[in-house]
Amino acid sequence: MKFDSFVNKKKFTKILFWLGISLFAVIGLCSAIVYFNSDKIKQTFIKELNKHLLTEVKVKDIDIGWMSSFPLVSVSFSQISIVDAYKDTTLNQGTMASLSNLSLKFNLIDVLSGSYNIRKIEAEKGQIKLRILNTGDCNYEFWKSDTSSSDSEFSFSIKKIQIKDIALEYHNDISKMFVSTEVFKATASGEFSSQYQSIDIVSDLNVKSFAYDNLQMQSNIPIHIDIEAENNTLQGLLSTTESIIQVGDMKFAMAGKMNYKEALNIDCSVIAKQIQLSEALSLLKLDGKEIFEQYKADGMLQFAMNINGELAKDKMPQIKAEYNLDNASVYHKKNNIRIKNVNLKGNYTNGENKNSTTSELNVDSFSADFNNNFLKGHFQLKDFHKLYIDASIGAKANLSEVKDLIKQDSLEVLSGKISVDLKAKGELKKLRMKGSASLENFAFKDKRLPSVALDKTNCELTFDNDKIHVFGAKGRYFAQPFEVTANYILNGKLSAEAKLKRYELSKITLNDIEAKLTYDKNVIDFSYLKFSVFDGWVLSKSCKVLFDQNTTTANGVADLTNINLQKAFAQTKNFNQQVLTDKNVNGTLSAKAKFNLYFDKDFNLQLDKSTITTDYTLNQGRLKNVQILEKLSLFVDEAALKDVKFETISSSIQIKNGSILLNPISVQSNILNFNFAGTHGFNGAIDYNISVKLSELASKRKKAAMQKQQQQFGSFENSSDNRITLFVKVKGTTDNPIFSYDIKGNILKASEKLNKDRQEVLMALDKDFNLRIEESKKQREQWERQQAGEFIIEWEEPETKQENKDKKQFEEADFSVEWE
Repeated sequence: MKFDSFVNKKKFTKILFWLGISLFAVIGLCSAIVYFNSDKIKQTFIKELNKHLLTEVKVKDIDIGWMSSFPLVSVSFSQISIVDAYKDTTLNQGTMASLSNLSLKFNLIDVLSGSYNIRKIEAEKGQIKLRILNTGDCNYEFWKSDTSSSDSEFSFSIKKIQIKDIALEYHNDISKMFVSTEVFKATASGEFSSQYQSIDIVSDLNVKSFAYDNLQMQSNIPIHIDIEAENNTLQGLLSTTESIIQVGDMKFAMAGKMNYKEALNIDCSVIAKQIQLSEALSLLKLDGKEIFEQYKADGMLQFAMNINGELAKDKMPQIKAEYNLDNASVYHKKNNIRIKNVNLKGNYTNGENKNSTTSELNVDSFSADFNNNFLKGHFQLKDFHKLYIDASIGAKANLSEVKDLIKQDSLEVLSGKISVDLKAKGELKKLRMKGSASLENFAFKDKRLPSVALDKTNCELTFDNDKIHVFGAKGRYFAQPFEVTANYILNGKLSAEAKLKRYELSKITLNDIEAKLTYDKNVIDFSYLKFSVFDGWVLSKSCKVLFDQNTTTANGVADLTNINLQKAFAQTKNFNQQVLTDKNVNGTLSAKAKFNLYFDKDFNLQLDKSTITTDYTLNQGRLKNVQILEKLSLFVDEAALKDVKFETISSSIQIKNGSILLNPISVQSNILNFNFAGTHGFNGAIDYNISVKLSELASKRKKAAMQKQQQQFGSFENSSDNRITLFVKVKGTTDNPIFSYDIKGNILKASEKLNKDRQEVLMALDKDFNLRIEESKKQREQWERQQAGEFIIEWEEPETKQENKDKKQFEEADFSVEWE
């Protein structure tokens, strides 16, 4: 027995050995056959494919293999691009299909015979866009079935077609239908070369979007298809007794036939198979989430549809469907809200012409009760091209229960009571309505609308043809009282009169707002706008606000009255500068302004992009601890410059291109009278021009010296004509201002006076500059220090007068006078 066992093991080992040798030999032989014939296979396939192609096809690479597809040999085309295949070749500008890989598979024996019979086709990872134009020309007829070749080395005996991960779009301009889907996997199996075929089609796909003329739907609806059909190629008849189409969790049974011998004619029915209401509600989604996820629904949805007629590029079959839901209920699991007595009955047809213009979607009646709330009415949508609506809605509801019902995360507050009695009829763009509605103690707040917060609001609405009238609306907006009377036209135009007690705009507080406005196409046009701000008032009778995706602009004219400058600076963060702040300025401003303001997406004012022109009057002004003024201590005691007061200033300002243009102003202050003009950049750059009468420059000590001179030599004639004006330039930046003589300005001014009366000018110069020589030198040195940025200057009390030193003073002065 042991010997027999040993002999048997030895025989088995030999058999395995020779089987292994044979297998390696077969593999080697097959590999050799494929390898040595690979070039011939490629050339044959390229030659035969070119016979059938009607458009340009680009392929990155062709690979021949058999190990992964044994016992079949695979010809794989990678990175395929198929150009549109319109008959009008001038239209072939796009790509009909792009695939990562396409494989055609055939038997190994075909390599030896040189006649290739395709048994299997596989395609994966790509995009296919099928389109039919209004002319009937389509972009997908790229394959010529009859090449009129008798010696073809190419044939098809396909048993399986498989596609994976393909984005498929279908766009028919004639029927005005668009479908976008993702095909995860689809397989068609059968003896496709036989006259009598049993075909099995299985597919999993996702409908991303669907449009039928102006009726559009955006959703991700999963669909599973399982079709078992018999195909008679002699009669051109494809039939199925029961196939399954599953939409989400809803299953539909399909039965019927399709005749394709001469034209494609369809006659089939689709019937719902025990569809639960919960399955239908699971398809209703918002932001990717099921709206009724937290609900338990009871009730059966009945559905039946018939499809009959010819399907072609320019033809659609007749489609009729009916659906109804009786005495269903929906229960919220957590909030104990039950919607009961839900009834729905309706139908759909694509009409006499079998297109979008004759299509109708009818909800003959619908009704539901929840707690003490009710909803009822009917709805009809006709002509999907113009979207004609005929609807009637009656409702009464507690909005807090509606909020619990819809469970929208962004909806923070929704409460109050609403009642509606509305009838609407007509095209969507020309809709006519009749009815009324009311809101009682209404409150609303949503994260998606951060600029809206209402509470304790009551209003009445009436619907009159294309207008909605809002009257008696009173409530609180961000806890501030408001009143609104408005008319809204359904084409999007709104006209309103509103009052609002208080509102914060970019951290600026507006009070007692009154407005008359119209809104149309992202533009608010104010014919009247008045509000209190900074203790004063702003009134505009012409102002437009334009809303864009990232910016908002406002342009118009306005009158400003008694604006408190200190509060204006404080609430605007000192206009994003630190030269003058709310700690430095005071006074009241009245002005007429023309403006073009820019705001960013967060509604922050962008002054560098804005343009403002203002004629203003500033009353009871005060400048405290302004550094630039303090650095004028050369002329006036420094302590006095720390607090400058003035009664009235009138001039104009222009803000443009990131800088402020200060037109000439005349300041009559408690310290110094001067004229001022210049530009101030938002980047801190300054360029000021200051002109001061020489007699205004004297400090207390200097004035005392001049009074002493008057006692010795008599009174001076100090008329306006004999005063020399000193011109000063201030340039640099707000952090480092540089003071200097405006030489050109001084000379021009002096020349004008000298040409008028030389003798009178000389006398005026003698009176204004009758100081000691040492003091004049010190002035000169201190101006030089001033130009270098140093501003600490002290004046010495004059001791005596000496005519010879007076003469030297003029010789060493910083300016000279010449005349003809």
